[in-house]
Amino acid sequence: MPIRNKGLAAKVANAFSNAEYPGDGRIVVSDTYGTEDLAAALSGKQWAHLSVTELRHTVEEIGLLTPEAYRYFLPACLIASLIHYDESDIVPDMVILLLTVPAESGKDIRFMERHEGLTIDQKRAIREFLEYLAEEHGREFLHDEPGTALSHYWKQF
Repeated sequence: MPIRNKGLAAKVANAFSNAEYPGDGRIVVSDTYGTEDLAAALSGKQWAHLSVTELRHTVEEIGLLTPEAYRYFLPACLIASLIHYDESDIVPDMVILLLTVPAESGKDIRFMERHEGLTIDQKRAIREFLEYLAEEHGREFLHDEPGTALSHYWKQF
């Protein structure tokens, strides 16, 4: 793994090191159908101890997390995408999707709920993550999704 990946992964880990676990009852949005498996998979887990396999099996449902749980588990996805890019399968794609301001009116409220609670250091780490993906893996994305996420929100940090 290149040194840049390790340094950026360490920066992400440091920025999120004080993230508070939301509590078992605050993992998933309670009024959403089919969230029991996701809640069971993540309840009591520390983000730093989630394996790439666990992330691959839960990341498709990351949008069902409460904003607090999303912010808590996000660094696991960022770091897996940096350190285990090839093995992480759809993890980078799903993370970029959720880091992109939706074009559809009204959906930007959910985006802001998820991200406004992040610290400035966390937002900067996310910006650097997206810059890295755009530079190192940008050609693997059909529509420059990392660049879109950057230009629509994260570049300001």
